[in-house]
Amino acid sequence: MGADFSDLDSLLDGDGDIVTINPEIIEAGEEIGATLLKAGFESWSTYLGRGVLYTEGGTEYHPAAEALAGEKGVAVVSTLEWKGDHEGELHLIVPEAGAKSAIAYFLAVAMGTEADPESVQMDEEGLDSYKELVNTLLGQGTQALRGKLGGAINISLLDTRSVDFVASHPAVEIGTEEFLAHSGQLIIEGQMPVTVYLLMSVPVTGMSAEIQESASVAAASAAASTAKRSAKKAVDTEDIAKYIKVPVIVELARTKMRMEMIESLSPGSIIEFRKLSGELLDVFAGNTRFAQGEVIITNEHFGIQIRKLVDVRASIAANS
Repeated sequence: MGADFSDLDSLLDGDGDIVTINPEIIEAGEEIGATLLKAGFESWSTYLGRGVLYTEGGTEYHPAAEALAGEKGVAVVSTLEWKGDHEGELHLIVPEAGAKSAIAYFLAVAMGTEADPESVQMDEEGLDSYKELVNTLLGQGTQALRGKLGGAINISLLDTRSVDFVASHPAVEIGTEEFLAHSGQLIIEGQMPVTVYLLMSVPVTGMSAEIQESASVAAASAAASTAKRSAKKAVDTEDIAKYIKVPVIVELARTKMRMEMIESLSPGSIIEFRKLSGELLDVFAGNTRFAQGEVIITNEHFGIQIRKLVDVRASIAANS
């Protein structure tokens, strides 16, 4: 990214109909979307008392129905209004699972209780809590945009509602207008990542003009955009993987027994293993051994003190 926002006004021309979207417009929309959401979701970490990560995926120019073609479930749609040097409408769309997680952790911090996303109801009370989180996001995100773009920027929440994109088509809920559709991955610590969307009407970026570009430039920009998204996706996948939780298992020992011997076991029976007393124990992440260590007692709980790290690639090859 690196759009020159100082020249946005020079792109204005004509009666507002858009024939072809200039690559600079998409790049500017990507900068705006990533800045607003990254800063906004970072503010959730403080409110939720948990780590919150947002990684942008890309920005394209689409009708809402095409931008949200992959959404087949319930999501929370927040309609936002941008006022200032340029004016426009935005829609922040977060899948219900992500919204419920945020509300559950928010209420847990406020009330000092355990967070239970499954118990959250997207009724009036639940949506009120979510609106408070969205306003927090907008406060931090708007401040970040002012620092990057300069000028007068004010983004306010107009409406928040729960929408079932199976029962109702995006075109019905949001309209047939075309948007700069910015998307990315939101991860709230301890929860699975969800894809969120920010739909931006083009006047928001100060670019509601009729803009022509040659077919060769369009083809070149499309190829560059595809390559950029592919590279970004690889980086984002690595970031997301760091937040995925996997079971960590410490193995005392293992052996093989005939079924008839297992059937003969009773309370008091002893199973003997080949591992000697004092040998290091194997530590697994999922089914992959990654370390060896010894048992310790810490705060009256069993623990494992890592003594040796294992070559993970060799461990995977051995198990494949």
